[in-house]
Amino acid sequence: MKVNNFDEGDSAMPLKKGRLIFWLFIAVFLISTAGYALEPPTKEQIGKYKKDRTYAMRVADAKATGNHRMDADVIAYLKYKIERMGLEAQGYTPQQIDKLLAPPPNRRGMPTTGTVKVLAILIAFNDFPPVGSVETITWRLFGPESGTDPVYPYETLRAYYQRSSYNQLDIQGNVLGWYTTSYARSSVDKTPSGRENLIKEVLNYYDQQGHDFSQYDNNNDGIIDYFLVFWTGPHGEWASFWWGYQTSFSDSSYLLDGKRLRKYSWQWELYNYPSGEFSPKTAIHETGHALGLPDYYDYDDEVGPMGGTGGFDMMDSSNYDHNCFSKFVLDWLTPEVFNSGIRTYTLRASGNYAEALLFFPGAQQNVIFNEYFIVQNRYAAKNDSRLTSINSGNVGLAVWHVDATLNGSGTNFLYDNSYTDHKLLMLLQADGLDEIENDNLSFNSADFYRPGNELGESTHPDTSRYDGMPTGMGITDIQGAGSSITFTAYANANPALRLSVSPLNFGNVNVCTSSDRIVTIYNDGDGPLVVGNITRSSGATDFSYVGPSIPFSVPAGSSKDITIRFNVYDTGSMMASFSIASNDPDHPGTILNVSGFGFIPEISLNLQVERRVEKAWIVRRAFAAVTIQVNKSAPFVVEKYRLSRTEAGGTGSPLIIIDFHESDFQAGRLVYFDKYLELNKSYIYSIEAIDCYGRVITYSSQQKQPADLKNKVVKPIIKRG
Repeated sequence: MKVNNFDEGDSAMPLKKGRLIFWLFIAVFLISTAGYALEPPTKEQIGKYKKDRTYAMRVADAKATGNHRMDADVIAYLKYKIERMGLEAQGYTPQQIDKLLAPPPNRRGMPTTGTVKVLAILIAFNDFPPVGSVETITWRLFGPESGTDPVYPYETLRAYYQRSSYNQLDIQGNVLGWYTTSYARSSVDKTPSGRENLIKEVLNYYDQQGHDFSQYDNNNDGIIDYFLVFWTGPHGEWASFWWGYQTSFSDSSYLLDGKRLRKYSWQWELYNYPSGEFSPKTAIHETGHALGLPDYYDYDDEVGPMGGTGGFDMMDSSNYDHNCFSKFVLDWLTPEVFNSGIRTYTLRASGNYAEALLFFPGAQQNVIFNEYFIVQNRYAAKNDSRLTSINSGNVGLAVWHVDATLNGSGTNFLYDNSYTDHKLLMLLQADGLDEIENDNLSFNSADFYRPGNELGESTHPDTSRYDGMPTGMGITDIQGAGSSITFTAYANANPALRLSVSPLNFGNVNVCTSSDRIVTIYNDGDGPLVVGNITRSSGATDFSYVGPSIPFSVPAGSSKDITIRFNVYDTGSMMASFSIASNDPDHPGTILNVSGFGFIPEISLNLQVERRVEKAWIVRRAFAAVTIQVNKSAPFVVEKYRLSRTEAGGTGSPLIIIDFHESDFQAGRLVYFDKYLELNKSYIYSIEAIDCYGRVITYSSQQKQPADLKNKVVKPIIKRG
């Protein structure tokens, strides 16, 4: 016989990098009517079962076992705890409370706090010898924290739960083994009784060796709280006998040192036997069930909302830390409660600190059986250290929508994450895409609330109750990232939006230019104002909203400037309306009216042409001296001035000679020499002023007087189609 326990004084033994097993979250089912909690199947197995048409049957059996629900003993204990706290708040003494209340219910499970001793037994078969040593498995189960271990934070069962419980739960224990049977594994009867008979064989052997099993009854209720069974050989098909699951011992007549057996986990030594190294990840997940937690992954994606928690929990994908709701249930943290007014909170990283905020109308301290929102700061630290790819490790606020309402008999929660109209525990996804529920996808970086995100009645997702009634609550002004995040929570307080000006008049603005104007949004209410959108609802497209980016919030009694731009294309009077969508209950769609005048000042073009002949030796060459004079009644930038000529009496299109720009003129005057003209031909010159859109503003020629510029001022140049 070999019994191994772990002593804090033992030196760390060298270990190679363990094989991490990442389980996709999906349906589970059990073998018998006893309560099981199976490891999820692999993606390949799911495909295989759907192909051979056994998947539906397996899912139906899973529902019948009930492991998607919280342990009923946990519910009974919590009810007693809350009733006792209520009486304490009323001033009753402990002695008076003991008389008023029935004796506390027997939790009949593994304690969630304190030093808890558990047993692990190792079973080998004569045709499947063990691969890992007893020392290695003892280390992986009960060894201390090792931040440098390559499989951290899943280096040991004990260390994981010490971190998750904020050092309130210390799982210690012994490992008995290896016990090797005298027969082949195929001789084991693959039934619940066959499994229990095998376990009895092993335990009887160690009982005869004098092992003290009473030490595993941590609360002296006559029951060994929890033990783990590891066996050798290849695993079977999902939910078969040789699979990984947590269940209960059914033979209540079987005693060891006067103690009965109850919950235990049944799992492989190596998933890819005989390859790989021992990993405690399956044991960590199954120990969560031993503590009373349900599976949060979705057993059947064809019933109710899909996706579970998107893989973001140890009781979903067997990864990361337990969420703050589970820790609330297990007495590891007590969230601060917010139910009215406005208050600023700072949450530190949940891996390091037992901090969370519970908010809902009428919420009370330590009241679990209700609907509410609970928020925590998830950051890549401790049991969340493998979240480094999510927002570079600075993950953000995880906001959970919980409906822990009790069923009619008061024996369990009414809702679960598999078969009800809505979930017991749902991760609100800040990006509003709801990809976990709609597409059965895993969580991602955009699901967490970070600076720039808002949560309230006018956002999606919103803070309404599941029955659709608004809560009037929300989270705004999120600041910081990583190990500390600050935000403002508000409840039962309404904002009141007021504009500094409406209508907004831009006055005359030159065509081809833009003008920005500031409008101030004031919040005269007593709750944060969240502006969800600002859009031009009607009128000229020359007007546009510039910034700031949407959405944004305005604290009560504060203000924020917005910018509207008039980018002028047409001449004449123009108007538009902007709709400002906000959470102001009285004015959810405030209208900002704007107006302006597209303006071109009076521009006169004077064109003078003098024909000349130049004598060079025996050649006579004609040219023209063209003088252009520009006068403007107000500043205005002409894109270009186009000089053209046509033959006198000709019918062809004018020949463009050259384009001038404002910089070519000196004091509004320019002289250009048009050389190499034919001596025997006459020409007519014209000059056009052209705007930035290629439209003629005004023109002048030798045949016509300059155009009536006053008319050009009041009439649009060329309207868009």
